Amino acid sequence: MRLKNIYKTLISFLLLILFVFSVSCTLSSCTLFGKDREGDDISEEAGDPASKDSPDEGIVKEENKSSGDEAHEKLPVRIWIEDIVPEEIRSKLVNYVNSDPDLEIVKNSGDGEVFLEIIPASGITDGSVTYKDMNIFYIMAPSTFFYNTIDEIEWEDLRAWWSGDKESLAYILEGGKPIIMALEEQEYNILVKILGEPANDNIQVMDGTDIIDGFSNGSITISIAAFNKIDKRVKILSLNGMSVFDRDLDYSDYPLAFSVMLHGEDEAVIERILSAMDGLETTNRDMSEFTSLIMTGVTAMVRGTAQRMENHGILYPGEKIADLLKEADITHISNEVPFVEGCSAFEDRFPFFCSSPEYIGLLEYVGTDVVELTGNHMNDHGHDWFIYTLEMYDDRGWPYYGGGRDLDQSYAPALIESNGHKFAFLGFNWWGP
Repeated sequence: MRLKNIYKTLISFLLLILFVFSVSCTLSSCTLFGKDREGDDISEEAGDPASKDSPDEGIVKEENKSSGDEAHEKLPVRIWIEDIVPEEIRSKLVNYVNSDPDLEIVKNSGDGEVFLEIIPASGITDGSVTYKDMNIFYIMAPSTFFYNTIDEIEWEDLRAWWSGDKESLAYILEGGKPIIMALEEQEYNILVKILGEPANDNIQVMDGTDIIDGFSNGSITISIAAFNKIDKRVKILSLNGMSVFDRDLDYSDYPLAFSVMLHGEDEAVIERILSAMDGLETTNRDMSEFTSLIMTGVTAMVRGTAQRMENHGILYPGEKIADLLKEADITHISNEVPFVEGCSAFEDRFPFFCSSPEYIGLLEYVGTDVVELTGNHMNDHGHDWFIYTLEMYDDRGWPYYGGGRDLDQSYAPALIESNGHKFAFLGFNWWGP
């Protein structure tokens, strides 16, 4: 019985201790929670930077974000433009690059990421560098003095002459005289890059005006000029059978066609530049501003010529020259004989000439644009047939000059405009009809 009482007393004591402990823990928790709330209040009132809701914390985070963006911002792509790129092309490239904040021009090639260089338009095939075409072209042409009878030269002959073989171009000049070449500095520098330093001492570098003077006084034999600097006082030579005046000239075949191309090691950067410069097509040979005019000699579809036309067809005399004449923007024909119905090619009425009206098909075939009337046979069959001939020209829209229905019309020029150029044709006949 006594032992049972001891157990009860012990259990009661333990329960009391447990109750006191629980109350103490509860009070401690409430105190801690109150302190935390009080600290929060103080932080908010003092503007503690560590506070979650502090406005200053947003500023700090924004500043950190900006610093990160600047660290990862893309720098401009560095572009080097070769020194010998012609100035008229170079200036356009510089203006284009300077207008784009993502591009930057550097003076030294060692500082460049991408490079703009002038090379043959046919490209470089050694495989050491991959060049990207940008449709930027610089075209040159060989020239000689106006009255030289030679019409063309070969590129391999020019290369050999540059390398020291002074006989390779001897055919340009009769009499065994030495061939003297004169170049402007810009063209000289390009040729040095392509052909190497010349081994021929008959090459001179001078201004364009001095070159023209040299042609005139016979001290200069040949030159190579930029297309946009071709002078009317010189004769342009074909190169490997190709004329720089051909509208369909294939630059990949023409040895004096050059292109400014882009290259670099980073393909992604190259494509970025090509995209940025899309549309920057430029050339010193803008054929939209070029007009070709072919002036032919006297045309007289009579006697032997007329008989061959009857035997082989009226287009026979023009079959080998029609393509050349039709390629010109303006083709001039001086037809000195009137069209007369009933005219026979086999009836010789010398010195009175006429052509069958159907022969005008030959003039249509070769692409006639303007007709000269100064031939002294125009009135061989009288005024009426002359007017008949003029009406045939009128029906085809061909202007004519050097003759007409009256003096006012005869004195008036034939006016033609082509590609922005205006031409006035005037003619007279001192011989008389």
